[in-house]
Amino acid sequence: MRAWTLALTLLAAALCARPEARANGRFPAADWVIAAPGLRRVVLRTTFGLVVSDDGGRSWGWVCEGALSRSADITPPVVIGGDALMVAGVPEGITTSMTGCDWLPPRVAPTTRVIDLAQDATGRVMVAAVSDVAGDRIDFSEDHGRTWTTGAQRAGLFLETVEVAPGMPSRVYASGYLGGDPVVLRSDDGGRTAREMTRDFGGLLSVW
Repeated sequence: MRAWTLALTLLAAALCARPEARANGRFPAADWVIAAPGLRRVVLRTTFGLVVSDDGGRSWGWVCEGALSRSADITPPVVIGGDALMVAGVPEGITTSMTGCDWLPPRVAPTTRVIDLAQDATGRVMVAAVSDVAGDRIDFSEDHGRTWTTGAQRAGLFLETVEVAPGMPSRVYASGYLGGDPVVLRSDDGGRTAREMTRDFGGLLSVW
């Protein structure tokens, strides 16, 4: 996996270094690779947008940040549905695209900043850590990211990460801060409800 990630990182740097490319002020780098089930689509997240392959990595195309969001210099969380739909979390909520050219929000989806996204192995079940003034929450989708439902929410909660347990789409873990303390939450119903697991991390100030 390290060699695969390094190869994609070098590819991203090469794309950014083309004479016609315009810089956005950030050093070109790549930090995440996500693949659709069956490797039909692979997405490399970079500091200058997304680099997308629809043939298992043989050829690549670039999606600039401006296509994803009105906000500049974003590094969005990205997941891919089992039908190859790309789903990105942006300051305006969630945006999706099948082609990489037209990005639109789903008909039913969060409209505030999405902090993190995760999916199960099939790409059907997705979860999102969503910022909310009433307390951050977990939203979820059961149709490859095409519609979303509001899930567990707590006052004073500030989320950082969300994950779907391998082999168990109904189990969701979220980490962040509650009452100023690092906390891990667990859901056994796909994000509809969540309970606190622990705030005891041996004196650590944060947990991921």
